[in-house]
Amino acid sequence: MTSEEDQAVIDAMLDQLEDVAVPESLHPDAVRKRLLALEQAESPAPAHVPGAGESVRVVRGARAQGRATPEPRRRQGLPRRLLVAASVVLALGVGVWGLTAIAGAGGTGLGMAGSQDGEPGFAAVKDILTQEVRDDLLAVEEAARQPGLAAASSYGEIRASLLAYEAQQAVRYGGVIGSRTEVTDVQSDGAKAVTESAVDDAAPMEAGAVADYSDTNVRTEGVGEADVVKTDGRYLYVLQDDSQRVAVVDVQNGNMEPLGCAQVDSAQISEFYVEGQSLYVLSTEYPSTDDSDGALSDTWYTSASPITRLDTFDLSDPAQPRLAASATQSGSYSSSRFADGFIYVFSNYLVSDVAGSEDPATYVPCIGGKAIACSDVYLPPNVTANQYLVVSAFAADNPGESVSQKAVLSDFGQLYVSASNIYVYETIYNGEYDIMPLARTIEDEAGQVDPAAEGQEGGSLGESAEGESGDGAFAGSDGAFAEDGEWDNSVRRTSIRKLSFSGGEIEGAAQTKVDGVLDSSWSIDEYDGYLRLVTTLYDDEFNSVNAVYVLNGQLELVGSIEGLAEDERVYSARLMGDTGYFVTFRETDPLFSVDFSDPETPRIIGELKIPGFSEYLHPYGDGLLLGIGMEADEETGVTDGVKLSMFDVSDPAAVSEVAKTTIEGCYHTDVFYDYRAVLVDQPYNIIGFSGYGNQGETYFVYSYNPGTGFTRDMAEDVNGGSWMSPRGVRIGDVLYVVKGNAVESYSLKTFKKIDDLLI
Repeated sequence: MTSEEDQAVIDAMLDQLEDVAVPESLHPDAVRKRLLALEQAESPAPAHVPGAGESVRVVRGARAQGRATPEPRRRQGLPRRLLVAASVVLALGVGVWGLTAIAGAGGTGLGMAGSQDGEPGFAAVKDILTQEVRDDLLAVEEAARQPGLAAASSYGEIRASLLAYEAQQAVRYGGVIGSRTEVTDVQSDGAKAVTESAVDDAAPMEAGAVADYSDTNVRTEGVGEADVVKTDGRYLYVLQDDSQRVAVVDVQNGNMEPLGCAQVDSAQISEFYVEGQSLYVLSTEYPSTDDSDGALSDTWYTSASPITRLDTFDLSDPAQPRLAASATQSGSYSSSRFADGFIYVFSNYLVSDVAGSEDPATYVPCIGGKAIACSDVYLPPNVTANQYLVVSAFAADNPGESVSQKAVLSDFGQLYVSASNIYVYETIYNGEYDIMPLARTIEDEAGQVDPAAEGQEGGSLGESAEGESGDGAFAGSDGAFAEDGEWDNSVRRTSIRKLSFSGGEIEGAAQTKVDGVLDSSWSIDEYDGYLRLVTTLYDDEFNSVNAVYVLNGQLELVGSIEGLAEDERVYSARLMGDTGYFVTFRETDPLFSVDFSDPETPRIIGELKIPGFSEYLHPYGDGLLLGIGMEADEETGVTDGVKLSMFDVSDPAAVSEVAKTTIEGCYHTDVFYDYRAVLVDQPYNIIGFSGYGNQGETYFVYSYNPGTGFTRDMAEDVNGGSWMSPRGVRIGDVLYVVKGNAVESYSLKTFKKIDDLLI
């Protein structure tokens, strides 16, 4: 594509996107992070899947080729090709309507049916919003005003919310948005807290002193998470590049032999668990075509909804995993958690067109092929939405049938899961239509005034139960439409919905809204019955300021700190016990410490300013906090190299940086967006992760000692061209570095390679 063509595409997209409320995941910084990661992720080539009786091909001593080298991660901008890609990502993120408009193609969606020259399709909207639907919407509105999480009392209320969403998009854009933004678990979460004191020697501890193998880095201690590589201490389990097999590799002191594999046909595996003698595989089954080769179709161009699968394999004979049970639920796989013997599976179910059907099975999620009860669906806080977060619980000893299930009707959002609660949080933008102002607009077009819409100035739906309308943590200001007729996107708030879980039972608990947006699930944390949040607030020119909020178990505001770090935004956070830490950035890195010992009066007790910033924070023994981020010029803010920092937090009021090291020529690491990509094994004094830079992809291992600071123990090329991020796994005194089909083993005593394997 020529530069002129590039510019034409960008200009056309910007014209279409001028007034769109953009989700946090698609803002420049978030897009920049993902694009840099995507640059090294190559699309997996079609791979042969071994059939029954076939062995897994092994290449000894081979090095996988095709490593990608990303562009340096710098703040001064992205190359033109990434700007074009960012424009495409943005257009796809907010819907296919923009691409249709750019192409000049006609449409058959709700808005296009009654639209001309891009004008809102009021006629089509009026046909959809019948009196029956509007009556149901009034019931939904009333439910949204009540405290607590509102469950639907009829399928009609659910359908009305979905129809209202389509009507909103038709009036606002002149076409229907097929939103591709989903509820996700952004994997910039992370880590099992370790409370042992930091060791003084970089050598591994004696075997038996601690667990003899590492596990996936998790967000909440005691709550397991799936991954693409697992170990039980005897075998490695590795997701293959074709995303249809999990290979079993026998490891003996670093020497590796493949045994067999568990295969899932007609689905794309995302990740898996290994517990006891069971392998729990989580995948998405996409609608397939009638192609003679049986290949999976590209779901972007199909209308049928994907299905999430949980397939359980018996590992009694690791050489021949046997399928023992299967279960399904609507939507594409999003995330999961393993707690107290139950697997909680999350999926995103997008409803693309509800206008043409009144059958609940076409617009309500199904578990095992059966539509869930309307009472298991929680209505959206803003009355309208077009997709669900579906969560179902499966007993690990009987995974073929769900124990309970719920669906949260939402627009887009992310997940944070504590030891006993699920929090679904999503950004709400001013300028989003509420249905009654929409209905009033429709009636005005016909020269009539809708009595039901009178007195609804400024949009009242979804405001708090107290009916607040001003500023504040629970102000009901969403849905505002400026007096001059322009969209007001200046105020962005976060909707939070809480579901409890215990013993496989899931129940709705509470909901609320707070001002500002969350950087990641590290900025939201539950402790001792309270929920603590660190948010960033933006004005209409994207100037920023930050705040800290404390909510009780009913999600009622009990404490706050506002007006923090003007013109900066939160880059990372770690809230631990009675103390929380968060990093903001502009030119220097202020690390704030917060005292939460009195939840009703949280206090900033410390502030450390140093060059650069930390994107990920991890406790490293007693009184130490590890930061992984970027070094930056103190005056210009231009980043230059991945940086490790060790902070002494033994006195939270006087935090200090006691050691740091910068990896020259390394400009990005997967840890910035995927917390599972880091191996922090503090008792063994191991900090392992991969980085991208001038030399391609490298796996680094560092240790830390109070007297000498950081020591680089290993820097080895990462082999394999997989789309998956590398994983470091420790078994005894051996480190295994895995990327897709390539596995390499290293001695943790000498850091020399023991063996390598290409499966």
